[in-house]
Amino acid sequence: MDRGGKAAELEISELLKKTSDMLIRKPKTILCSLAATAALIVLYPGKATTAPACQVVVVNGAGQGLAHVDVYRNIQDYSWGDSEKSQHAVTDNSGSAWFPLLQRRLSPAAELAGCIRQILSAGAHASCGVYSDISAVNGHLVETARSDQRVDRKNQILRLTMADCPSGDYWTCRGYPHR
Repeated sequence: MDRGGKAAELEISELLKKTSDMLIRKPKTILCSLAATAALIVLYPGKATTAPACQVVVVNGAGQGLAHVDVYRNIQDYSWGDSEKSQHAVTDNSGSAWFPLLQRRLSPAAELAGCIRQILSAGAHASCGVYSDISAVNGHLVETARSDQRVDRKNQILRLTMADCPSGDYWTCRGYPHR
């Protein structure tokens, strides 16, 4: 074999070695890229709806809107500590009140960590996620019925029917026996 042939053979040998090294390293690169992407997805704080935008319609038994009724929305977020938020609105002349959309930024890993913390502290009685409740208060009026219509993931309409309760005893007016 002449010098040109040996040089070509050496060049091909080096090229094969580089190619095999690249093939060995490439899966490692792909795995590292996949791991970095997964970590980013788990650790990146995304937006989540804490409480949807809500229109509350407060009516009497005849379906007429009740004006000047205090409406409260209480939100308890168990995913990240025991954060609690309360909002207040007053119905207009047609009996409607509005609450805005509430969102939070929290990564899936932080949410999972918060739930694990809740489970460790409260055991079988632990709560995870977000809890939201709406109530209306006005003198002797008590809520007798409610209907909830979910418009989409970020909007809802809640209809509260109120009745007069002259005794002021909520449970009796709701039809429960005396305790």
